[in-house]
Amino acid sequence: MKILIVDGNASSTFGGAEKSMSVFSEYLEKSGHEVFLVCEKFTDYAVQYERVEVINLQPPNVQGVFSYLKSVEKLVRFIKKNKVDLLITHTIHAFPMIRIVKYITGIRTMVYFKWVYNKNSIGSLNKWGLRGIKNYVANNEMVGSYWARHLPPTTKMDYVADGILLNLSDSCLVYDKENKNQILYFGRIIEGKGLHLLIKALSMLPEKYALKVLGAFNPKSANTMEATYHSSIVRLVEELQLKERVFFEGHVKNVNEFIKNASLVVVPSIVDDAQPFSILESFALKCPAIGTNRGGIPTIFENDTFWYCEPNANAIFKKIEEVLNTDSDVLKNKTETVFNSILRRYNSENTQKLLLDFCETAVK
Repeated sequence: MKILIVDGNASSTFGGAEKSMSVFSEYLEKSGHEVFLVCEKFTDYAVQYERVEVINLQPPNVQGVFSYLKSVEKLVRFIKKNKVDLLITHTIHAFPMIRIVKYITGIRTMVYFKWVYNKNSIGSLNKWGLRGIKNYVANNEMVGSYWARHLPPTTKMDYVADGILLNLSDSCLVYDKENKNQILYFGRIIEGKGLHLLIKALSMLPEKYALKVLGAFNPKSANTMEATYHSSIVRLVEELQLKERVFFEGHVKNVNEFIKNASLVVVPSIVDDAQPFSILESFALKCPAIGTNRGGIPTIFENDTFWYCEPNANAIFKKIEEVLNTDSDVLKNKTETVFNSILRRYNSENTQKLLLDFCETAVK
């Protein structure tokens, strides 16, 4: 089968959605399928394939009508030239273009929903585009129910968890929190991810605890919204006198060594995160991680409230304190329980096969 993946940022490190799509594309190729890629940014996982095209997928009000029509034409030519059987995407702003291209070429299409907007409306243009795609898969019920609200009531929604590659040799680590005083945050540094809440929580903890922050951090970024938030983080660290306890490591491709040296990973999300990979990656190395009660986070923990709390600084402080003060053997057992749950429910060897089954059904 010839499968075209349409992605905005074809990066295995940008975010969980992109990371898992990268892993799935590799799985498809290893399974004997021809994999094509259309993306807006030609980054690290794009270079795995010779059959790659960079196309602006933004709507006409962003890139201009003439440019949009040229992008549509380019995508149509790419599909016809390579005789693609199935187009799969998780890129929301590409929906309108995909619907137009589907009408012109007759290509089968599938959406793999991995995240939600943090507002009720997805926009009339995106909604129009979405309704032209006939196969829908979501990575959990929270995400599926959100997108189902924008589809006809009779629409069928299938479910496949976003899988994670588990290296069982790495997972045989012996966790020892007694010799670690490091809290870890890794991921995108935007307001909705709640880093400012974690920094406030850190100020309430004993001085022996430090926070390492992994992720692109630039208070002078050309992205105004990003620069404003990053600047506010710098000011907050200074105001709370935490300059000796908060360390910004920048973008790191391989976070495993940081996870192994952490006492605890914290995911202080304010927005409805679908399925944070940082939680899965931490427990895959048997390092405990806590989150908030937003989005799909409780689902990862099978609603065990030991591992999550309300998204505010005081609650996060209390949860960190609770976990770090838990008896070592008890914490190891609890961590092992979550690890086994992730191994059972999120192992990519199982989830990728199931997602491929839906791909094959979509072209029948």
